[in-house]
Amino acid sequence: MSNFISLNGTVFQPELRKTQSGKSIFAFNLSYYDGKGADGKAKYGNIRVKAWEALGENAAAILKEKDRAIVCGKLTHEKWQAKDGSNRSREVIIASSIGQEISMFAQNGGGFGSENYPDDEQIPF
Repeated sequence: MSNFISLNGTVFQPELRKTQSGKSIFAFNLSYYDGKGADGKAKYGNIRVKAWEALGENAAAILKEKDRAIVCGKLTHEKWQAKDGSNRSREVIIASSIGQEISMFAQNGGGFGSENYPDDEQIPF
């Protein structure tokens, strides 16, 4: 079984930076819908995404705070020690592809009916 994840969500805290060796890395948090809780309210998850070199630079040029994005890549686990000495860890997606989510529902909350299109753009079926 291969390690592959595809997830869509909302971009938060995007940051393009360089490592000490000069490699580009674009990192951001991706907030995603995680169903409804027992109380019937929407739940959201959050995962860190990292994209290296050209992929990261290209993604940084198009993705901004609160943009919708689709991320595909490898799921991995990071561990580190914080400045205060505590041990930390998190799941991270190492991206192999990133794109803006473009959906007919993105701007207007839409539906499938022709009421979501201008009169000159009627669906031909």
